[in-house]
Amino acid sequence: MILERVNIVLRLFKRYIKKQVPAVLVNFLFLGIQVYIQTFLILREMKTILDQGVAAGNMDLIVKSCVKMASFTVLAILCTAVTSYMSARAVAGFVEEVREDCIRKIFSLSPQDMLRFGSSSLVTRIMSDTRQVQLLLINLCRSSMMAFFVVISMLILIFMISPGLGTVVLAAVSAAAVFMTNRGLRVQQTFGHIEKLTDRMNLLFREKLVGTRTIRAFRNETLEEEKMAAANAELFKAYIEVNKPTNFLTPITLVIMNWAVIAVYLIGAVQLQHSLVSMSDLLLIFNYIAYFITALTVVPVLANLFPKVGVASSRIMELLDTVPTRETGTEAAGITEGGIEFRDVTFGYSGTEQVLSQISFCAEAGKTTAIIGATGSGKTTLMNLLQGLYQLTNGDILIDGVSIRRMDPAYLRRNISYAPQKLQVFQDTLRANITAFSDSISEDRIRRALQASNCDEVVNRKPQKLDFQVAQNGLNLTGGQKQRLSLARAFAKEAPIYVFDDALSALDARTEQTVRSGMRTMLASRTVLLVSQKISTVHDADRIVVLDNGRVVGIGTHESLLKTCCEYQEIYRIQCYSEEAHSEKE
Repeated sequence: MILERVNIVLRLFKRYIKKQVPAVLVNFLFLGIQVYIQTFLILREMKTILDQGVAAGNMDLIVKSCVKMASFTVLAILCTAVTSYMSARAVAGFVEEVREDCIRKIFSLSPQDMLRFGSSSLVTRIMSDTRQVQLLLINLCRSSMMAFFVVISMLILIFMISPGLGTVVLAAVSAAAVFMTNRGLRVQQTFGHIEKLTDRMNLLFREKLVGTRTIRAFRNETLEEEKMAAANAELFKAYIEVNKPTNFLTPITLVIMNWAVIAVYLIGAVQLQHSLVSMSDLLLIFNYIAYFITALTVVPVLANLFPKVGVASSRIMELLDTVPTRETGTEAAGITEGGIEFRDVTFGYSGTEQVLSQISFCAEAGKTTAIIGATGSGKTTLMNLLQGLYQLTNGDILIDGVSIRRMDPAYLRRNISYAPQKLQVFQDTLRANITAFSDSISEDRIRRALQASNCDEVVNRKPQKLDFQVAQNGLNLTGGQKQRLSLARAFAKEAPIYVFDDALSALDARTEQTVRSGMRTMLASRTVLLVSQKISTVHDADRIVVLDNGRVVGIGTHESLLKTCCEYQEIYRIQCYSEEAHSEKE
């Protein structure tokens, strides 16, 4: 498991470090220069002051050496500035590229893939997990790499002065390294559990934010607070447990190194008595060790970060390595008129029974085909299959005689204009929402789309017209206005196929009649699939397909289905009765 995660971390670094190699090399070069100045040049001048200046009372030499040390310090500060800039640039570029690829991968995932990951987990992977990688990289490029240079330099210098004292320091360093590695490995599994708990917290936060009005409406604030408190407490306990082994890293490391200092003092005193080392050499070694201990304080931070990054990298690479289930077709041709044939279509969500079974019917090019059925009959699922958002279990869908399995998904969706059941508006202008941020849609097309969807009434009421800024989630628009905006977006797109997935449900009878009239006028030569639960919406369609429990139970016109289809008759009876009862009340 450990070697596998190390391999994953290396894969992640190898994949994204290439563009940052120049910045990393410059960073390492200046780090090396900085350490050389601080360990070799500055401390060498200190030894010169002690041996030749203080001992001989040579003030000129002392002043000259002090000036040199000040100059070296300025150079070291300049090197620090360069390394800070280059390391920040390299790490920011690395993380930016990882997040861009993660976002790009998410856009390529099918709803089936999204359900497997979960939106809360995807947020954690993009934000929290990449943050862990960023923290490790910034430490590696700055303090950790400097610590490495310092440790190597100190050991070399101490061994050059006294091999015996160097052996003591090396033994202490080895003991500290073994202890920290052991502690780091012990918490490896716990960090995986913490990431899952973080996913859970993100999910709960999202549910509470999205469902605030529902929670308040049913007076469930106390219950939801208790859920959040329980999840928060569980995450708190997990963090406490994972930090218990790592909390001792810094104290015990310092204890080991301070015992090494005591040993150096004792052995150094004996060697001084026997003239094996000079006083200046001994003082120099003490300075080296002090510098050495300061540099080692970063090692516990690394020991704490490495297990986290191992888990985070595994989760990031799991997302990046995912092969989208729908990306099978490659052809970018085949759709001309837009005739659609559903041929024995069968589909079931992962881990559930079939929701669609042997669906077969044709939607002729240039005509309106309506699909009606009760809630849960599979209407929206069928439209998602048409767009390639789900992978067919069995059967096939053909457009102008070409299977959508063979079509490139991007090409397929370019030829379908879709008004979804779940409304989505963007925090931008009305124009951007209507054109879906496309610059190729003409002003005349926008005007016609506004008239057909009855959205021109919405636009004309706004002071800035099409430049009116829509708030986040469309909070400054009513439900009907958002639905008309969604319809205008579908009308504005040029495509041979138009799909309206229960997109007229929030409209009043008068507005719905206006939209259906605009649909007949503007889309007269297009293939239209009109999904609805209301007979008043579909009764004038060229063909009506009746779904019940994922099966086709009737196909025909409104008049023929009233004579031959029991399910359609039942829908008609209930809706007509409801309308009559409503009229009597009024």
